[in-house]
Amino acid sequence: MAAKTYPPDIDGHHNRRYEWEAFGGEWWLEMNLPKSLEEYYEKRPRPWRTQAYPHWGSFVSDPYDREHVRFVADELDRIGAEYGLSNPEIVDLSMKFVQQLRYTPDDISTPYNQYARYPIQTLIQRGGDCVDTSILLASILRELGYGCVLLALWDVEHMAVGVKGDSSISGTYYDFDGDRYYYVETTGPGSSFGEIPPKFRNASADIQEIHANPTLVHSWESSMNNQGGIDVTTTIWNVGQVTAQNTGLSVTFESQSGNYHATGRSSLGSLAPETSTTELLKLEPPDDRSLRLNTELTIGRDIYDSYESEFRTPV
Repeated sequence: MAAKTYPPDIDGHHNRRYEWEAFGGEWWLEMNLPKSLEEYYEKRPRPWRTQAYPHWGSFVSDPYDREHVRFVADELDRIGAEYGLSNPEIVDLSMKFVQQLRYTPDDISTPYNQYARYPIQTLIQRGGDCVDTSILLASILRELGYGCVLLALWDVEHMAVGVKGDSSISGTYYDFDGDRYYYVETTGPGSSFGEIPPKFRNASADIQEIHANPTLVHSWESSMNNQGGIDVTTTIWNVGQVTAQNTGLSVTFESQSGNYHATGRSSLGSLAPETSTTELLKLEPPDDRSLRLNTELTIGRDIYDSYESEFRTPV
């Protein structure tokens, strides 16, 4: 058996056209978005530190969809240059682009109540909830060179974006580390840069920084060894922007009843960006029942990548 968790070799694209209004005019943008990335992100684990504080950087800075986020940012930047827009106006143009997407709660579009989407997923779906659109807008604005934070309004179960600006900008802002971050709404049309909808004005904002994160992917191959056991050879890559610290690998054979029958673990230590390591684990699973092989890559206690094979019945 063998498998991999990086984007699969799948042909085909989703063609998407987006239309929105800003500054009294109508704008449009067309993109081709690969189906291979759609499958990759659907299977990608959601790495939570705690339920309230996920690793937002892993959604904003994942390398595989960055090309497509950059395409959107470049088009918005081109429009800004062509029409002589100021920096606040380019932020407003970007915000209006995201606001035209459909608002779709997670429990309508997915089997989950809380399911954060990566930017390309929101572009493919042409919508999402406030977390999804805030992640998308933050990704676009960071590509444009603007400083951003996420504004978690837990009191009203809402999220927005804070964009770094100076005192020349009018509107609602939050002080953070000596800088002003102006409120930017991402759901529904109507709000402008620095304008907070009335229903959110009395809510307190938890300001969440966006940091670059490691991105771990892996491939594995299993084979029978001379002792009758199974050798599992796993190659792990860090394709992210920063070093992965305290990483680990777990390989487990699981029966259809949910019981674990053989487990191997390895501490990988640190893994620098754009580097890989290969690990060999020897396991002795029973040969009289149907089993599947599960792999997990962890950083600390958080799962950053995983794979579950199909169940195999012994011959």
